[in-house]
Amino acid sequence: MIKEVLRLMKNQNIHQIYWSFLDRLFKLIFSLTIITYLAKNIGPSDYGIYSISLSVAIIGGTIIGLGLDQLSTKLFLNDNNNLLQNLASIFIIKYIVSIFFTLISLLVLSLFIKDLIFKNQLSIVVLTFLFIPFNTFDPFFRSTYKVKYLFISSFLRYIIMSLIIVYLIYNKQKIEAFLYTIILDQIILSLFYLFFFLKYEKFQFSKMKFKISDSNKILKPGLLLLLSSFLGYLILRSDQFFIKFYLGNNQLGIYSAAVNIYEMFLVLPSIILTGLFPYFVTIENNKKLLFKRFQRICSLNIVYVLFIVMFWLLLGNIIVNFLFGIHYALSP
Repeated sequence: MIKEVLRLMKNQNIHQIYWSFLDRLFKLIFSLTIITYLAKNIGPSDYGIYSISLSVAIIGGTIIGLGLDQLSTKLFLNDNNNLLQNLASIFIIKYIVSIFFTLISLLVLSLFIKDLIFKNQLSIVVLTFLFIPFNTFDPFFRSTYKVKYLFISSFLRYIIMSLIIVYLIYNKQKIEAFLYTIILDQIILSLFYLFFFLKYEKFQFSKMKFKISDSNKILKPGLLLLLSSFLGYLILRSDQFFIKFYLGNNQLGIYSAAVNIYEMFLVLPSIILTGLFPYFVTIENNKKLLFKRFQRICSLNIVYVLFIVMFWLLLGNIIVNFLFGIHYALSP
C-alpha cells in the first residue's frame, strides 16, 4: 500500500511534493521553535488569548474563502485558457466578501462582546480578513506547478516573523503587540504572493477581466465546500471559545498547547494530499480508479493515526514538558 502511494507521488507530481514538503517542514520548524518559545515566555493566559485570536482569523478566512480554495485548483487545471480571468474573478469575489465580512464582524463584536479588553483584542485580528483574498494565489501556483514560489514566500515569511516575535518577547511587549503579528504575517505573505505572481505573469493585466457571469459558475459549487470547511473548522475551534468563557484564559492556553501539538502531526498527511490533488482532478471521470486511489490514501492515514496515538501515549508528557514547560503539563 505504501509503495503504491509512493509510486503515484513519483509518477505524477514529485517536484510539487518536494516543494510542498519543504513548505510544511518550515511551518513545522516555525511551530516547534518560535510558537513554543512564545508560549513559554508569555504564559498560558496570554497564549490562550493569542490562540483564540488565531482561531478567529482561521474561521473568518474560511468564510471569506467561500469554499473556493479547493475549487480553484480544479478550475485552474481544467480551464487553462482562461486562467488569469478565473483568477481575477475569484480574487475580486473574495475581496468584496472580505470587506463586508470585516464590517459585520466589527459590528458583532461591538454589540455582543461585553469584555472591553477582549473586544479590542479580537478587533485587531479581524483586520486580517482584508488580506485573506491574496491566498487565492496559493491554488493558482499549485495548479500551475509553481509550488516553489509558495515555499520561498513561506520561508521568507517565517524568517521575518520569527525575528519580529523574538524582538517582542525580548522587549516584554503586551499581548496586543503579538496579536498585531497575526495581521502582519498575512500582509507579508500577501506581498510575497503578489511579487511572484507579477514576476511570473509579467504584468499581463489585460487578461485579468472580471465578468459577473463568471460569479455564478464559481460560487454555486463553492458553497457546498464552504459549508463543509466552515463546519469542520468550527468543530475543531469552537471548543476554545467555550473554554475561554467558562474556564478562563489560563486553561485555554493549556488546551491550546495540546491543539498545537496535534496540528503538528498533520503535516505529513497534508503534504501527500496536497501533492496528489492535481492527480485526482485528472482522473475524476474514472470513478473506479479514483475510488481505488483514494481508498489507499485513507488506509495509509489510518495506519499513520494509529502510530501517532501509540507514540503519544508513550512520550506525550515528555514532549509537552520539553516544548512548552511545566506550566503546560496538563496538555496531554
